[in-house]
Amino acid sequence: MKNKKILILILIACVAGVGVLLACKTPVYKYAILNWREQEPYQILRLYDSTKGQSENDAAIQKAFEEKANFTNIGILPIDVSQDLDTIYGEGADNFIKGQLGDNTTPYYVMVNPKKAIVYKGNLKPDQVEPLIMSPKRKELAEKLSVGNVCLILVESKDAEKNKKAEEILKKSIVSSTDVDLEIRSQENQVPKSDLNPLKITYVTVSPIDQKE
Repeated sequence: MKNKKILILILIACVAGVGVLLACKTPVYKYAILNWREQEPYQILRLYDSTKGQSENDAAIQKAFEEKANFTNIGILPIDVSQDLDTIYGEGADNFIKGQLGDNTTPYYVMVNPKKAIVYKGNLKPDQVEPLIMSPKRKELAEKLSVGNVCLILVESKDAEKNKKAEEILKKSIVSSTDVDLEIRSQENQVPKSDLNPLKITYVTVSPIDQKE
């Protein structure tokens, strides 16, 4: 019950904020889409060893990313593990980077998010770039946003029953939030709620075990 109340409060607060911003020339969700590349990017560290004749770039991987440069905020940073990494990147870099490499052979890839937390380690092939940048759920999310929806993301658990209950709560919360938004705009503009277009709120479900995501 406590979690349900928290979820509803968060949804209402978010939607209310969006409702106020609808009066702006550029709604908040459109501003976010137009300016999202200004956000700090994810980084893929390409660990290679120049003493073994390895290149800092994989031409096929580089080409795959360049062709989709407008769709991603992921950058590739080549790091030569044969160098003194502390001198180049600062104290602690050598232990951190080589610790991630471990006994694996180079070239090796380590992806970190904007908070510098590791989200992936392993090999990377050109055919893995497409789902990394634009997975099926990302496409679904982009399509919903592009037609003016406010889109939420429901990350499922491994418990089917809990997922069902969470989705029910989410649907009810969307209905409630839409009504709250209409009420706020009705009072601000001093017009009946029936004269206003309701905010379009939808959601995308993502499974944490979906390999495509």
